[in-house]
Amino acid sequence: MSDSIIEIYKEVLEGKKDRFPKNFWNNEGEQKAEIVFKYLFNEVLKWDNKKILKDFNYAVVSKYKLTFVLEKFYNKSIHELLLKLYPKLILGVSKEIIIDIYKQVLNGKRKRFPKYFWDYKGEEKSEIIFKYLFEEVLKWDGERIIKDFNYDMVSEYKLTSPFCEYYNRAIGNILNNIYPELLNGQRLPVTDETCKKISIAQTNLSKEKRENITRGSRENRYCEEYAKKLSDTKLGESNPQHKLKAEQVMEIKRLWATGIYTCVSLQDMFEVKRQTISDIVHGRTWKHL
Repeated sequence: MSDSIIEIYKEVLEGKKDRFPKNFWNNEGEQKAEIVFKYLFNEVLKWDNKKILKDFNYAVVSKYKLTFVLEKFYNKSIHELLLKLYPKLILGVSKEIIIDIYKQVLNGKRKRFPKYFWDYKGEEKSEIIFKYLFEEVLKWDGERIIKDFNYDMVSEYKLTSPFCEYYNRAIGNILNNIYPELLNGQRLPVTDETCKKISIAQTNLSKEKRENITRGSRENRYCEEYAKKLSDTKLGESNPQHKLKAEQVMEIKRLWATGIYTCVSLQDMFEVKRQTISDIVHGRTWKHL
């Protein structure tokens, strides 16, 4: 069975067939998909596990004519594909690999983190990366971290996505979660005043802009006034600034409801800002769908 499946896939890759035969995936389709993807990794690409984790993405899926297969059997999720094919690999992502990927992002070898990178144990990965930044890149002690780490540095060191996704845009949350010992066992209140003290003191922004930036919690960021402003805009595709079509928004909501996808992974999939995804899935925009 395996050999015949691979021969058919070879013909698709070589252009001898336009597509897989009709009804090919109806019988034992998931098993066939696993055979095809493993053949792609092992024989066509000849990638080892580390290379698969670092470089496999949607562009590769499309190039090797497996977009339909990823959608049908793995919910369009590279993370889900790797989890089923290589559970020990994806569940056991090592600290070394995480830091190596971050190094590539920092030095410009990668434009961004892999599309599936934050989907599994994202908060744990973010803690590893922030600790590496503080201890190995910046070489700061606890006192220096509390005093000088700020929002500009989050952007400079290319950690805006995990900062928004796992720490609600609050420097205080990073310290509470990663270095509670710096605070002598006390939880640091995540308030506007806290954020000012530990992250904004060194900036040269105007007082008004500083107060806007230092809103550390989503409760403050998405206040009633902000929600009303969004709801008063033109709905959906009637809005001249819309970036998505109605069917795409419905797909975003469906994928979000599965619990598999994060705002970060959906922003990459639909090529929009993370904030656009967040507004959709939390009902601040496109509420009529």
